[in-house]
Amino acid sequence: MKSIQLAFLLACAALLAPAAPCGAQDARFLDINDAVPRFQFGWGYFGYYNSAATAPDPTNANRLVIGLDAFRAGPSALSAGVDTISFRIAAPDGYAVKSVAITQTGSTSVSRIGFASATGSCSVGGVAYSLGGRTGTGGFVWNRLVDLTGQGKSRVAVSITSSVSAATHFSLGSSSSTIASASVLVTLEPLTSLAASSRSSAMGAQIPAVRLARREEGHRN
Repeated sequence: MKSIQLAFLLACAALLAPAAPCGAQDARFLDINDAVPRFQFGWGYFGYYNSAATAPDPTNANRLVIGLDAFRAGPSALSAGVDTISFRIAAPDGYAVKSVAITQTGSTSVSRIGFASATGSCSVGGVAYSLGGRTGTGGFVWNRLVDLTGQGKSRVAVSITSSVSAATHFSLGSSSSTIASASVLVTLEPLTSLAASSRSSAMGAQIPAVRLARREEGHRN
């Protein structure tokens, strides 16, 4: 009987031990596009989000630094602007996307009579989220963490939409609104750990049945 129990425990340990996946643990950012093309207004050029200047951080390949092209409203700019950037996150072989963290910073300013605002939203894996909003005068930091732990997603679609607006009453004031920076940080998890967790649950369901069978066998003996 002891030899049977030992064999069973060894088999469980072999199933639950995760194997470390091989290869680089870096996500890829694919199909990066933004909605508004670069355009000229007055003496300046605008484009808001800039997909051509969007690239992974040289010091962290799992962090996407989003390029910006004069994403502002106010003096020497239009009174309002809005843009969307989209891309897909692809996990390396043997990994899944564990979380997606989106960060944006900027500021709004109103001097005397006027109005300024900034808003942001995003979609991660087909689910919409708010990033934040700001009016009046002051800086802002928007953070949105989307937890995908245990979902086993190797591909995740992401889009980010932001808008800025600024208005004044004739020459009685000055207002501005700016998106200053934007980035996306991805964390990964091994698919083997997800499989091990699934096998652990299955084993947990099987062990009571095995114990019951052993008790019945002991009663018969």
